[in-house]
Amino acid sequence: MIGTFPEQREAKRQALLEAVESLSSVFLAGADEAEARGTLPQATVDAIYETGLFSFKVPQVMGGAEADPMIQLDVIEAASRIESSAGWCLMIGAGSLANLAAFCPDEAIDDLFVGGRTPKTAGVFAPSGEATPVDGGYRVSGRWAFGSGIRHSEWVSQGAKIVGESSDGPRQIRIVVPTAQVEIHDSWDVVGLRGTGSKDVIVKDAFVPTYRTMDAMKVMDGTAQ
Repeated sequence: MIGTFPEQREAKRQALLEAVESLSSVFLAGADEAEARGTLPQATVDAIYETGLFSFKVPQVMGGAEADPMIQLDVIEAASRIESSAGWCLMIGAGSLANLAAFCPDEAIDDLFVGGRTPKTAGVFAPSGEATPVDGGYRVSGRWAFGSGIRHSEWVSQGAKIVGESSDGPRQIRIVVPTAQVEIHDSWDVVGLRGTGSKDVIVKDAFVPTYRTMDAMKVMDGTAQ
C-alpha cells in the first residue's frame, strides 16, 4: 500500500481504515508482549510500516496519503480501539514523520528519505534541550520526556531553545538527529499505555547541522517552508 493511497477523499478514508483493520490480529497478538517489554514488538512496527500507515499524514508528493484532520482522527481512533499502545505509536510516528516531510529543508530530506525510502521516526515537541550556535549548526544537549516509539525509530526530532544568541527573546528550533546518537533512559514505569515505549531521550553535546533544524514557531503555524 506504500505510495498507492487513493486521491478521492472517501476512497482514501476507506483504504486507510481497511489497512488498520488488516492489522487487528497483529496488534492483538503483540499486545501482551508490548505490555511486558514496555515497547511495541518489532512485528507490530513492521506490520504498520508495510501497510504505509506511518505515512498517512505525509504529503502526497512524497508518497503519503495527506489525510485531512477528520480522516486522521478516524484512523487513530480505529487503531486505538483495537490496541491502545499501537494506536498511540501510530499517531506519534505518523505525526513526527509528517512534520519532517513537510518542513525539513531539501538537504535534510535527502538524509532522511534515502533512495525514496520512508524512515521510521519519533518526536518530542517540548523545548527540553539547549542548542548553542556553532559554525555550520548547533551543539545540542538535553533530556526529553515521553519519547513514544523511540526504540523502533531511526530518526528523532525534538524541541530546543537556542542559547548564547543575541536577539529580542529566546528562539526555539526543532532538531533532527539519528536515534543511534541518542541515549534512551528506561523511565517508562506506568499503569496504562505501557506498550508505547514513551521513554526519556537524552542528547549529550551532539552536533546538529543547520539543515537538520527547523524554526519551531514556523512549524507550528505552517510557514516553515
